[in-house]
Amino acid sequence: GSSLGNNADEISVASQLYESLQINPERRVFDELFNMILNYNGLPKAIHLLKIEPVERGLTEAAILGVMTPEEVREKIEYELRIKKTIIKAKKISFTNKNVKKVFTENKKNFDKPEEIRLRQIFVNSEKDAQDAHLALEAGADFAKLSSLKSTQENLKKNGGDLGYVSKSMLVKEISEAISLLKKGQYTKPIKIADGYTLLKLEDIKKPEAANFNKIKAQLKESMINQSVMKKLPILIKELRGKSKIEIMK
Repeated sequence: GSSLGNNADEISVASQLYESLQINPERRVFDELFNMILNYNGLPKAIHLLKIEPVERGLTEAAILGVMTPEEVREKIEYELRIKKTIIKAKKISFTNKNVKKVFTENKKNFDKPEEIRLRQIFVNSEKDAQDAHLALEAGADFAKLSSLKSTQENLKKNGGDLGYVSKSMLVKEISEAISLLKKGQYTKPIKIADGYTLLKLEDIKKPEAANFNKIKAQLKESMINQSVMKKLPILIKELRGKSKIEIMK
C-alpha cells in the first residue's frame, strides 16, 4: 500500500488547526501516535498497545487501513491551509517573540519532553505461538530475527518488530506495567492483547528533556496562530453572512 509517511509534517500542521493553546496530554499522545504510524507505514497491531480514545482509535485505524489515499490527505490539508491563510489575512493575526516567550514561560512544564522508550515487538495470533516464541528467546534466539520470522503482521516482519520510540504515557496499563519491570535489553513474557499475543523487548531508554525555547519557538508560534484562527473563524463566517444579503424573488 501507499505510505503516508511523507505527509506526516503537513498532517501535523493541519491537525494543529484543531488544537487549543493549552496543551492537552491526550491530544499530544494522539499526535505522537498518528505521526509514528504514518512514519512506520502503518502498524495495525501496535495500536492495541496504546492508550487512546475510541474516536481517535477509529481515526488512526482509518489512516492505517488506507481509507484515505495520500492524495485525499493532501487535498484535505491544502483546503484547511487555504482557510487558515484567509483568516490570518482577514483578521491580521500575528504574534511577536515576546508574546510567544510569555506563553512558553507560563506553560513550560507542558513542553518538557517525557522519558521515551524504544520497543521491539513480536505479534502472533495464538497463545501456543506466543509460548513457542518465548521459549525460542529463552534458548537464545535474536528478538528482531524472531519477529521477522514469526510475527503475523507484515510491517513487523519487515523491520524486525521495531516500534521506534514512544512515551510510557502512550501505553495501555498492562503493557506499561510489564515494560516497567524490564531493564534495557530484556523482554516480556507473552501478553494477551486485543486479537492476539505480544512479546515486547525494551531496546533503549531516552531520558526526559527540559524544553528549549529556541527549539520549539516556531512550533509554539504556529500553535498560537492556529488557536487564534479557530477563535476568529466563526466571527469571520458571521461577518461574511451579514455582508451577503440574499434576496429571494417571489
